Amino acid sequence: MAVPNESDYSDEDKLSSNVEDEENDSDEQYEEENGETSDGQSEEENAENSDKESDDSQEDGNESDDEPEVDFSESHKKSLAKLQKTDPEFYKFLKENDKKLLEYSSSEEEVEEEAKESDDEGKVYKLPSQLHVDSEESDFEEENEKKSDKQVTMAMVKKWRENLINEPSVGSISKAVEAFHAALDRVTGEDNSELKVDGSGVFNAIIEMCVLHLHKSINDFLKLNPSNIKHPEKAKKWVKVRSLVEGYFTDLLKLLAGVASENIVSVLLKHLHSCCHIVIYFHKLSRVALKQLTKLWSTGEESVRVLAYLCILRLCTLKKSNLLNSALKYLYIAYIRGSKFVSINTLAQINFMKRSLVDLFNLDPVLSYQHCFLYIRQLAIHLRNAVTLQKKESFQSVYNWQYIHSLKLWVDLMCETNSKELLQLCYPLVQVIIGAIKLIPTSQYIPLRFHCIQMLIKLVRETDSYIPILPFIIDGLSCADINKQYKNVSMKPFDFTFVLRLSKQAMTETGFPDAVVEYVYQLLLEYAAACSSSIAFPDLFIAASVQLKSVIKNCKNSKYTSKLKQVLIKIEENSKFINNERNKLNINLNENDKIKAFESDMKLKVPPLQKYWDQLQKINEMKKSRERNESEKKEKEDSDVKWPSMSKDRLKRKKVDEGPVELLPSDESDFEFPQVSEDEPKEKRKKRVKKLSDSSKQIIMKNVDITDTPDDVYEDQLEDLNINEF
Repeated sequence: MAVPNESDYSDEDKLSSNVEDEENDSDEQYEEENGETSDGQSEEENAENSDKESDDSQEDGNESDDEPEVDFSESHKKSLAKLQKTDPEFYKFLKENDKKLLEYSSSEEEVEEEAKESDDEGKVYKLPSQLHVDSEESDFEEENEKKSDKQVTMAMVKKWRENLINEPSVGSISKAVEAFHAALDRVTGEDNSELKVDGSGVFNAIIEMCVLHLHKSINDFLKLNPSNIKHPEKAKKWVKVRSLVEGYFTDLLKLLAGVASENIVSVLLKHLHSCCHIVIYFHKLSRVALKQLTKLWSTGEESVRVLAYLCILRLCTLKKSNLLNSALKYLYIAYIRGSKFVSINTLAQINFMKRSLVDLFNLDPVLSYQHCFLYIRQLAIHLRNAVTLQKKESFQSVYNWQYIHSLKLWVDLMCETNSKELLQLCYPLVQVIIGAIKLIPTSQYIPLRFHCIQMLIKLVRETDSYIPILPFIIDGLSCADINKQYKNVSMKPFDFTFVLRLSKQAMTETGFPDAVVEYVYQLLLEYAAACSSSIAFPDLFIAASVQLKSVIKNCKNSKYTSKLKQVLIKIEENSKFINNERNKLNINLNENDKIKAFESDMKLKVPPLQKYWDQLQKINEMKKSRERNESEKKEKEDSDVKWPSMSKDRLKRKKVDEGPVELLPSDESDFEFPQVSEDEPKEKRKKRVKKLSDSSKQIIMKNVDITDTPDDVYEDQLEDLNINEF
């Protein structure tokens, strides 16, 4: 007997059936004991009566089937006809994608009802006389047909592209989005889409179609003017494509996060930049995009960093109220993380991040004031803890590159902003920098002091404010004993650009006092040039001139005294120039307007100290460019040199002549020059030197890195797309 499911009954039917089952069970037990039915009849008579009752029930069922039923097909046809009149585009979309819904008929409903009735009836199921079994080949053919329907071909992509360009509609946009999702599944290895993308050619064609044409078709469909973009939310057809566009940008950000090739990332970022006016209306997506772009801005290659910053800048300018606050927070944290280690390779990236952050902070000075106040306060708290606790950990929280680069960021912001609100933070910033200079006044941290002094000089030059910097500059001469004769000779001059702390070994070399005197010379001239047009210049440098004269008198090294004398001569020359000019006028100290006019006239006349500093800067730039060109030329020569190869016979002969081979040579032997004794014969000495030169050549060839320059053409980059690069 076919047993109906419990789901076919309602709750009331279940409760009633439970009660009836209990009553029937009690009656059956009594009949089995007495061998009779409840009416006192035998089992045979009862069977006959049951057959009659079943025939009567079948007749009653046939009479009930003749009752009239509701026809749903006519109402469905009427609703479809009404839909065709009101929204013909949506009707066309249903006709192309879901024909079964339009071909719905009452016969299907009848078949479903008959199937349900046959399941509910408790009839005995009879097997058919012959069982039809399909062959395995037919199953394989059906699977192949299904796969071929889902498989994306180049012809399909070409057709979708033409529809996307010529007739942008909901159907063409949905096909492009679905194909892009299938291509993403091809990369990630997931199987969430109905379409299947196989082969790099089809994959590249889909990516090219979406990147080049999808945003244009969306703008055309929504009737958005690229020159004067209005809000997409106000477009009439925005509701029809909102979910499609959201899904597409979700996939685009996933693809952007998983790509490692610089060329492909730059292509995707250019595409995202053109779609920023749509991305901002998805709040969650815009924040996800901002985080992803911040990561690329702080860790990517040079071209990727620039494109990521342009995308961030456009997102923040289009929707400043919501995204700028988060962008300033994310980018500042990324900047601090990226400035932990400074070298010749990372300094350019750190300066780029600093410059772009300054531009973002200048977008909204009111909002930027809150961030600046908070972060400068954090720097002050670290400095206060270091002064009060006097522990190694507290000192390390101040004397590190992250702290210094944070100070440099706020100094650059104060120098470039025109907001009076942000300039109010200049005083606490100067106090923090001076506190960092005084924290550990030892000669070991003199590079850090010079970095802080350079920041203060920049504030003086750009903000026209007075900061007492001269004592800190001249105190640098006391850190190094310029009269001492150092035994250790340094091969190269010291460069404090990438150094905050000197080792004890470096402080015993001759290059240490040379670098200190050179930096003092440069900083004195830079600060004097920044104040050269000030009306108070002769008064500012009286104490500094006295200190310099005493240092020159006590110094025994003629090389150092000549440099310091040159600074003193230029300061005195500029003081005479300002004295002669201000003696021509009668100006009181309280006449600020006349003082400002006098200083502006001095800037136009260009004081002698300013002229000397400008010439010195040009000479320094020429030296740096010459050194840079020489280093690049050496690298090219090393990469172009073809080192001679040695034959196997010569190597064997060499092994025999040199004697036993050392099994575990130390690492120091590869970098240290061998000790040659006087008793050693000349032939053996030549072989050892030649062996050292060959090993050094191998080390040079290993360090050579040849990289191809990326192509800047947008379409050429798309043609080079390959699925293996993802």
